[in-house]
Amino acid sequence: MMNKSLILYIFFFTLGYNLNSQECIIKLNLNLCPNCYASYSIIDSISAKFPTKIVLTNISKKKAQYELKKKIPTLHGTYDLIISDSIYQKYSTCFDSEIYIISKNGKKLFNTSISNLQNHFNNNFTYFNKKNPPNRYFSFSDTFFLSNLTKVNIIDEYIYLTDPSYKKIHFTKINDDSIQSLIADSLDHKPLYESCFKDTMKYHLFSSYRDALKMLNKNTLSIHTASVSGDTLYALISLVDPVKKGKTLDLLDQFLLIAFHEGKIINTIPIDDTGLKTYYHLEDFFINNGTYYFKVANDKERDGERKFLAKYHLEGQQLLFNDIISMEVPDPFIEEKIYPNYLSILPSYPYCFFGITTYFCNLQKKEVHRLPFKQNRLIYNEKDFDLKSDFYLTSIYHEGDIVAVITADKKFKEFTYSIINIDSGTFIQTPTEIEINNKQDYLSFKLIDFDKLLILTDNSILLENLTLFGNE
Repeated sequence: MMNKSLILYIFFFTLGYNLNSQECIIKLNLNLCPNCYASYSIIDSISAKFPTKIVLTNISKKKAQYELKKKIPTLHGTYDLIISDSIYQKYSTCFDSEIYIISKNGKKLFNTSISNLQNHFNNNFTYFNKKNPPNRYFSFSDTFFLSNLTKVNIIDEYIYLTDPSYKKIHFTKINDDSIQSLIADSLDHKPLYESCFKDTMKYHLFSSYRDALKMLNKNTLSIHTASVSGDTLYALISLVDPVKKGKTLDLLDQFLLIAFHEGKIINTIPIDDTGLKTYYHLEDFFINNGTYYFKVANDKERDGERKFLAKYHLEGQQLLFNDIISMEVPDPFIEEKIYPNYLSILPSYPYCFFGITTYFCNLQKKEVHRLPFKQNRLIYNEKDFDLKSDFYLTSIYHEGDIVAVITADKKFKEFTYSIINIDSGTFIQTPTEIEINNKQDYLSFKLIDFDKLLILTDNSILLENLTLFGNE
């Protein structure tokens, strides 16, 4: 039988603390196949926490009680039984049985089908319990080092560590005792240049200056960041594009993606920036439904240009520029003259959050909203290019209208965890300090589910189960 606290957690993160001010309405379809009711023991767990009403249609009360006893023998909780065609239709959006949580003033806070709730539990909450030892993924050797900029991604059983500072991509399998590394120095640059420029001229020009470029740390490709789409990791890299102008040599960047599947390179995808014009690439991107979004900035940004995202699509074996999204950075950045090239983004489509502000964008609706934290102060010293904030958003996990966030204080000493209803702009779980030891050894935090936090330290990758609303 599934863990009740985990089942209820799914509701808790959606509903908030004040459970007494809410009620649960269950529209129950008694015409499903017998196997469909196997997971309905969840109704008892709900009725133990919420005043619960079960709504039926087209049946007498006496027969309804008999049907419930036969089809859902695990139903022992306290609930009100309502038989009403009109109420049943009011809460019907699909054929399946559905669950609604209603606030005291009658506002719908949450609804889903019981099947969806069960599938969410199966997909998101059993994987780590089955395959991983508690609280630890992997320990590194004493000679293995990561920089503070290392980014963690997990795809199925594979863990990828993208380290732009040390120009490396590491990968391992969960519960494996070894880790493999792709090092920029060791990659054969020639086929990458051929993929981008369709001949070897640029490669030979680069090779002829390679020793001199070492002083500029430009003698190898650069690894910037990585993003996941489906079962594939895409790493954003750049090659030096040497352009001779008389006696001088300009060093431009040619960007491309390297695609990894199960730890192996499966494709290289050059990025055609022809249409960018006065815009230029920055080191963030994400992928949604076949569209590639890259953070960009503009040479004319000081004249008021504040757009920050460009769209690309895959055509053949390269990415082609579509257009610049008509969405500008939020007002606080403009007021403090903070330009897009100084911003970090935390995307989870359709939302785009920013690392140093409570504001975020809805890219579909072209709207700007705020997370319900106290508005932070942004201090930017344009002369020294020094940007400071008393609020940092370090990780997010988003599904539907719900987002979980990790925030840090201005000294990156204290970290809190919150759950927020984006639609209403209210806390579901108010900021709660993450209690961990030896914070100075921790490089980064990554939420991989609403109650699971991946922690990258100097010598290990840890998995912590977050405690929500006092559940054990």
